[in-house]
Amino acid sequence: HNDTLSVELWSGGEPVFVDPGTFCYTSDLAMRNRFRSTGAHNTAMVDGTEISEIPESEPFALGSPASVRLLEWSPDDDESWVAAMHDGYSRLSDPVSVRRDVHYARDSGVWTLTDLLEGEGAHTAVWHWQSADSMVVREDFDATGDTVIDLTTSTALIRVVVKPAFLESSHSLDKGMVSTSYGVKHDADCLRLSVEFQNRCSVSLTVSPRATTTQTFLLP
Repeated sequence: HNDTLSVELWSGGEPVFVDPGTFCYTSDLAMRNRFRSTGAHNTAMVDGTEISEIPESEPFALGSPASVRLLEWSPDDDESWVAAMHDGYSRLSDPVSVRRDVHYARDSGVWTLTDLLEGEGAHTAVWHWQSADSMVVREDFDATGDTVIDLTTSTALIRVVVKPAFLESSHSLDKGMVSTSYGVKHDADCLRLSVEFQNRCSVSLTVSPRATTTQTFLLP
């Protein structure tokens, strides 16, 4: 699947952001490719291009798979940090690097994910943050000039910040699809964020527990 640098996050024993699952293999190739696409996972898509090419008639293959480089891994009792980047968009005519940093503060139970995209010229990046069920957009506003989106789930408070402030961005709460077992799928809320940038952009996502909870964080 095109899940490079994608994440799954649970809070309070409940899923906040999830992997979409598989749904099917060969019975429906269009649906198979949809569930394994970049846009189905919690990671950035640049210029409408898959991280790795998806051969439409080959349900178990990816063309030119992206490679990942671990930049930092610092587990600690008080806080943990991991950073990695992939080269999936090095094949664009104007290559774009994608880096994701993940930080966890144990005392507060707060997770912070920061994506940094860098290239030359103009690009469009799109994120699809797939929930397990439903999310509510509480408010979106400019705080100190930055674009800020606040959401809630049953167990978590979520804030998304786009920098620099002058970037053109848009967001919507769409319906994605999640499959929890083979052959079964259901609609679930998905935050779609689109950012037009020149040379560089940064998007940060913070997940805070609504109460004292136990959290689990998974990287594929």
